[in-house]
Amino acid sequence: MARARGTLKLNVRARVSRSSNPLVVWAARRDNGRVAKHTRNKRPDVIHERAKEDWHELLDELTLVRTGDDVTIELLDAEFGDELEAERMPLAYIEYDEHADEASVGVGGRDGRYPVVLRHSIEHPSSILTDSKPPMLPLIVQIVGADGSETLVTVLPRVEES
Repeated sequence: MARARGTLKLNVRARVSRSSNPLVVWAARRDNGRVAKHTRNKRPDVIHERAKEDWHELLDELTLVRTGDDVTIELLDAEFGDELEAERMPLAYIEYDEHADEASVGVGGRDGRYPVVLRHSIEHPSSILTDSKPPMLPLIVQIVGADGSETLVTVLPRVEES
């Protein structure tokens, strides 16, 4: 089987809008146009709403694999406007508690640089959208609260030095 030449350049950008699909993630762009042609027409397919019964397992697995990776937390709210709550801080956890019906994201608390865990919680989330579907773990998680506010958590994977 022949391999296409060219390197993979990930150019993933999140664009947020107030349309029916609030999270639009642009697909990876490759410098070999022949390989990437088929991905340009499928951008809406990269948004996946997760079933509520899968939230706990999804977020626990994401915590297990991505703890320590930098994350950015953005709040998207019609009343107060969009704001950045945390930028490039190490992920402590992301979880969903079924009993309290609350999703929460914790950052920091891992070393002297960020000695305290900062926690952001979303009460009674109505949906969770991701940029991938099983078995792949997402790098972007959007949690929509009961009040319509949206929390966008973007994971920035560690780059291993060789």
